[in-house]
Amino acid sequence: MLAILDCDGFEAAPLHKALEKLGAKTTPLTSASEIHRAAKIVVPNVKCYRRALATLRDAGMVPPLLTAIDAGCPVLAVSGGMHLLFDVMRDATEHSGLGVVHGRVAKFDFGQHPAAKHFSAHHQGWNQVVWSGEVPLMSGLKSGDFFFFDHEAIAWPLDRRATVATANHGHEFCAAIQRDHVFGTQFLPERSDAAGQSVLTNFVKQAV
Repeated sequence: MLAILDCDGFEAAPLHKALEKLGAKTTPLTSASEIHRAAKIVVPNVKCYRRALATLRDAGMVPPLLTAIDAGCPVLAVSGGMHLLFDVMRDATEHSGLGVVHGRVAKFDFGQHPAAKHFSAHHQGWNQVVWSGEVPLMSGLKSGDFFFFDHEAIAWPLDRRATVATANHGHEFCAAIQRDHVFGTQFLPERSDAAGQSVLTNFVKQAV
């Protein structure tokens, strides 16, 4: 089954709607006992990193989720959901993530960069995403296509090869990741019209 994490703090409804519109049958993933049955897992956007992690940990979902990923279950994590996959999130304090992808997450910080005068730390709207080579999630799309973003934090994979697509908001940042069967997008495919539908379709059709 194609399971979508559907717990407190996760924005699952738009992804259920977008995937079902494409003809995919989705199942809400609400408890630890259901994870082993999932053929693929989608981790929706989250607005509050700490709240989402607390939800997963309190529900006992972290160990079976990591076990499923280690066993090769394909995962697509979206925007703030992608951030959960990393080792650590840094804002006012530091929070430990799931450690599926090594690296960190931090808020946009332009510092003394000239871009600070022209770019908001909240990146919301359409932006171009670029990539080179073969990127399974982007199959059938052209580098430079536009996707919809809504976020204040960005991911920094430790292994640069995990970054498979980038965008620019004052400076270049990671727009999509891949580590084996684990995929992530900083943009919101469910709000990215035809381009986003293609990304979701590519994940649904990804061989297990």
